[in-house]
Amino acid sequence: MIYRSISKYLAIAAASHVSIVELSEREAPQATPAAMTVLDSLELPQDVDGHSIKELSGLAWDADEGLLYAVSDKGKIIHFKIDVSTRKLTGLAPVFSSRFKTKDGAEFPKHSANAEGISAINASNGIKGDTELLVIFENGPFIGRFNTAGTLIADEAVPAALKAILGSDHHRNALESIAWHPEFGMLTAMVKPADYEGEDSHTIHSTSGAAFTFNVLELGKSRVKAIEVLPGNKAMVLERNRHQPAGDFYTVPRIIDLTACRQVCNLDGFKDAEKLVPKGNFEGLTQLSDNLFLMVSDDLFDDHRRTLFVLFESD
Repeated sequence: MIYRSISKYLAIAAASHVSIVELSEREAPQATPAAMTVLDSLELPQDVDGHSIKELSGLAWDADEGLLYAVSDKGKIIHFKIDVSTRKLTGLAPVFSSRFKTKDGAEFPKHSANAEGISAINASNGIKGDTELLVIFENGPFIGRFNTAGTLIADEAVPAALKAILGSDHHRNALESIAWHPEFGMLTAMVKPADYEGEDSHTIHSTSGAAFTFNVLELGKSRVKAIEVLPGNKAMVLERNRHQPAGDFYTVPRIIDLTACRQVCNLDGFKDAEKLVPKGNFEGLTQLSDNLFLMVSDDLFDDHRRTLFVLFESD
């Protein structure tokens, strides 16, 4: 790797709780492929029953309420009803939508309303009515805690280590992924690798100070789009790549063992996942049950913008 200065190298390593040895001697992890099966896909039009379905960029499942939450680049929160008992997406339909609002009820200004990721808290504790939403906005970046109707409850701090990195790497300061972990707190990552990582690795940062590093699949073209916390102290990362030099996007879900953060594995290997997942700019990911997951893509494809949901399972 090439570092712009030893002082910057030392400062960021300290802020990230990563040793110099780890940074300089990092090795590619061993992949442990799992099986992945795409069960169904569904493309929604831009308007469904008066709800604008445009530029969806994050998903979160609320098991207690039986609702799927989605956020959009247009600064909106959308609720969907979904029934996947048949392992199909035929029951997916919007039932509520609203622009994000400040504490006093005013709509978020358009220039700061670019919502990119969402995570639901208290969404599977068996208690109705206590779900709260962590939403990350690309502008700023800004993280807020909202009620399910999209009204701000409180501002949330960006993880401390990321503040130091963003301060020296401001041209790559987009944050689009967010997840809540019961031990490590909030998890998020820069879309592109930080300067000190070169182009070959990403790091997930947490509010607890813990950091988890993994190698990219496509050098120079890898982007972290979503993080989902899984049982067993693992996480799934949605990594979007692009064939060199400027080919099609392809998206790969990857599993990270948070107790041994160098152990990174692909779902069915990234080559197989590339063949299984439809082409597109997938940005949202959520877990519906133990082995059932949902992704959403928002992109220009075949000369029209589409919202494509993909249901898949993993062993």
